[in-house]
Amino acid sequence: DGFKAVFDPFDSSNIFALVQNGALYNVTNFLSFTTGFNQNDDFPWDMPYMVSHHAQEMYAGSYRIYHNASTYVPDWKPISGDLTDGGYHRYHYITSIDESPKSKYLLFAGTSDGRAWKSLNKGKTWIDITKGLPKRYITQILASENDSNTLYVTQSGYMYNEFVPHIYMSTDLGASWQTISGDLPPVATNCLLVNKSNDSILFAGTDVGVYATTDLGQTWKRLGNNMPIFPITELAIE
Repeated sequence: DGFKAVFDPFDSSNIFALVQNGALYNVTNFLSFTTGFNQNDDFPWDMPYMVSHHAQEMYAGSYRIYHNASTYVPDWKPISGDLTDGGYHRYHYITSIDESPKSKYLLFAGTSDGRAWKSLNKGKTWIDITKGLPKRYITQILASENDSNTLYVTQSGYMYNEFVPHIYMSTDLGASWQTISGDLPPVATNCLLVNKSNDSILFAGTDVGVYATTDLGQTWKRLGNNMPIFPITELAIE
């Protein structure tokens, strides 16, 4: 089972690929890239990982956040404690990691049990910003490309037998949240993409296709002529 592939933005020939349960590889040399991961950690089936926007560094998650100071040599080190509600970590783990494109010290993390976190100092300390969000599986936590104080969370309620769209926005780094789900269909929201010059224009990947809004989530419209109805788990603008 294969998952997300990531290109090093500072060296496009340096490519990573993920297999289940945190098995990360450097595709360039076909070598495992997991040195430093604690093998006693329970890693999620689809481990979140990313290359920094600001330097050739990487972040990944089990039930805690790991940092690697290089995109060439694996030497992972944990930079957080348990960010979940605890318990059997096979079901309590990090589901999403993001770094603000506007601030190199600002990190965010979301979990399968609905916890949201921020770090203002590159992972040295973590602040719980869950208050105001429902206790639902966080499918993505996403920093705005336009404003360092703005971030978004998408969620799925399937674990709770709930069929409700969940997209939330904060303009104060998670101190408060507002729903921007509007008239989305009653299915899981898996991912979000923010226009690089205007936060009012958003694209949502749902279990029934891609939706767009031009009024910051008040109304949404399904995109794609004759596009089949199927789950969208990742979006990009090229």
